[in-house]
Amino acid sequence: MKSIISTALFTILILFKMNAQEQIFKTIETNKFKLQVYNASENSFGVASVIVSGKNDAVLIDAQFTLAEAEKVAQEIKNSGKTLITIYVSHGDPDFYFGLEIFKKYFPEVTVYASPATVEHIKATAQKKLEVWGKRLGDKITSNVILPQVLKENYIKLEGEKLEIIGLDDFPKKPLYGFHQLKQL
Repeated sequence: MKSIISTALFTILILFKMNAQEQIFKTIETNKFKLQVYNASENSFGVASVIVSGKNDAVLIDAQFTLAEAEKVAQEIKNSGKTLITIYVSHGDPDFYFGLEIFKKYFPEVTVYASPATVEHIKATAQKKLEVWGKRLGDKITSNVILPQVLKENYIKLEGEKLEIIGLDDFPKKPLYGFHQLKQL
């Protein structure tokens, strides 16, 4: 069951990623959750952020590269009236976490997680990435990296449901995230 769920979500994300130029939110409705995928512009490497929202709360997968792209995603969550409770950073490259400061600004109580390998990669490379990208993009990117907490489980929770992270030990490959029980969603 888990492989079917992971394959379905992975396929959906690939399809959304293929149309990265549009910069709009694409939505998938399930019984319990709404998934919104936002693909940044090519200037921000077309990285996808996924908002998974329930009745009252939301979680976010990946926080964007530039502050402007992160602002678009944060405003979408803010306008929904949901509380952002968790952000999961799926990779240690800056296009997945440089936008975290925007989300912390609007949702100061949000907890940010990543795999142990991702956290270590960010620790080892963040300063150099800030120097390189700061010279090129100036105030369009963060000047202060927010370091995620290590995710101790293989899932994050949203309104009682587990959103499973598959491939946590496969860094630097991007892990997949899937839903614990597709039928219930």
